[in-house]
Amino acid sequence: MDRRPKDSWGPWGAGGSRYRGLRFKASLLGALLLLFGAASAADVNAVLMNGRLSAPAVYAGTGYHSIGLVNHTAETAMFHVYRLSRGASVDDLMAADAALQAADGEDVITALEQVADEAQALSGASVSGFSDEQLVVDLERGTYAVVATPSDGSAPQWATFRVTEGGDEAVDEPQARYDAELSGSSFDMPETVVTGDNLWKLSSTGDQPLVVSFYRLLPGSTADDLLAYLGAGGGQGRQPYDESESFVAVTPGASAIVTLDLEAGDWVAVRTAAPAPTAAAEEAAMIAEFRVD
Repeated sequence: MDRRPKDSWGPWGAGGSRYRGLRFKASLLGALLLLFGAASAADVNAVLMNGRLSAPAVYAGTGYHSIGLVNHTAETAMFHVYRLSRGASVDDLMAADAALQAADGEDVITALEQVADEAQALSGASVSGFSDEQLVVDLERGTYAVVATPSDGSAPQWATFRVTEGGDEAVDEPQARYDAELSGSSFDMPETVVTGDNLWKLSSTGDQPLVVSFYRLLPGSTADDLLAYLGAGGGQGRQPYDESESFVAVTPGASAIVTLDLEAGDWVAVRTAAPAPTAAAEEAAMIAEFRVD
């Protein structure tokens, strides 16, 4: 499997801001989670409807539990789940998040640090109109915030809930079929994968948050074509892929478990580093090519 650095990329990949619109930059602290189609009722539901996001005030149950992200609007919405830091308020987090979404250049680093001070980002999902998804999250006692950002550009909507002990029994920790280890100098993952829904465990062993994205190449396209296209901001030339999956940053020493539904073909995984304290500390993007059969 080919694993190559791509030094010309900035710390957040092509265009520098391609992850910002999906709130990927805020997911610094990671969590062990599972994303899957919501076939059954979730333990906690965050519901976007009529321009408002609602959630129960209190949920009793620590450990692994399901959080339903329900979109009762016509627009796709990006949901994110946060656990507030001790002493922080949702107003503090909202202000820090707004500053992050507006930040550019070196200001991004300061904004990221402020978000990390206010809350731990536990990832999220893009939910199409009139549909829902579920996350299985390792819940601890504390206050949680959910934000839903509609794709039509309207204002983000927030809701909070508090987790206490007792109540519902936790489920077992999800077990992944495939493992991918990421660090500043390596990117280890399987060379072949079976088609369909599979659980992946993405683990960061480096010293800064990392982002992983997956792309299926079009026939005749190469990994170099993909990197050139993304490096130019994604707006020049023929798009060399027809499907993609992107995920939030994985914190050093942490893991994220996600469900990937990959169709047959040649795929490229692109690993990029989150913003570093100095430009000299930026890590190069790396790629891993693999086959899905």
